[in-house]
Amino acid sequence: RRVHGDFLQILFSSITSIFSDKMSVEFEQHLAQLKSSIKSRDLQNAQKLLSQLKVQLIQFGLVPPFVGDLDVVKRQLTLAREAIEQGVVLSIALQDISSFERHISQIKAYYNDFEGLIGGSGDKWMILGLNLVGLLAQNRIAEFHTELELIPLTTQSEAFISFPIKLEQYLMEGSYNKVLAASKNPPHPAYAFFMHLLAQTVREKIADCAEKAYDVFPLTEAAKLLMFEKQDQLSEFISQRGWNVQNGALQFSSAQAEDVHASIPALKLISQSLEYA
Repeated sequence: RRVHGDFLQILFSSITSIFSDKMSVEFEQHLAQLKSSIKSRDLQNAQKLLSQLKVQLIQFGLVPPFVGDLDVVKRQLTLAREAIEQGVVLSIALQDISSFERHISQIKAYYNDFEGLIGGSGDKWMILGLNLVGLLAQNRIAEFHTELELIPLTTQSEAFISFPIKLEQYLMEGSYNKVLAASKNPPHPAYAFFMHLLAQTVREKIADCAEKAYDVFPLTEAAKLLMFEKQDQLSEFISQRGWNVQNGALQFSSAQAEDVHASIPALKLISQSLEYA
């Protein structure tokens, strides 16, 4: 009876291993299709594929304590981590901040809990750096510092991590021109979405300062200050702000002007920004 029981256990383990391995192969195929869809910007198909992968993740049953073939478990954990990372990238492509935050929350479990078992991910610092930039873009400075404290000091020199650290320093210094310059050269294409949001916020802050510091401001200097490369971009911004243009200069209304005391810090900021522009 004991021999018979051992045989059945071995047989069951073998069948389970074969079934799990087959699921891993199918998952890997769908994952490759997901990457291809994201790369080709077929985002609707990418969303469908990601949903299918999440259903397959449930079938993996990757909940500690792990049972069965440890090599199979490691492979499935690695594939699962990569799928969630692609979910982060897809969220950025869709410009869906809520989805991005959900996937960031999910991927942290793989980075924090399973790295000792399956090793590090080549995209880890890119994704965590992207999260930091996202927090800055949403002006969530306290959360930015909380997340940064979780990253080892030895890793903060990594390009993906040092980039948001410098951005935060520029923002605290009021060196908005440096933020705008950095927005044109992010360390990874995925950063472009949040950098665009951050650049919009920074331009609004510069515009607020300009309104307080000046009654009249030359258009040529405004283009430099706001770091617009194209005239139509500046024209659209002027329209959104409700500014008037006369004789090649911006005319700020009296309602936009502040008293002299309020304008002094803004004037210093504008002058400093122009020096760097």
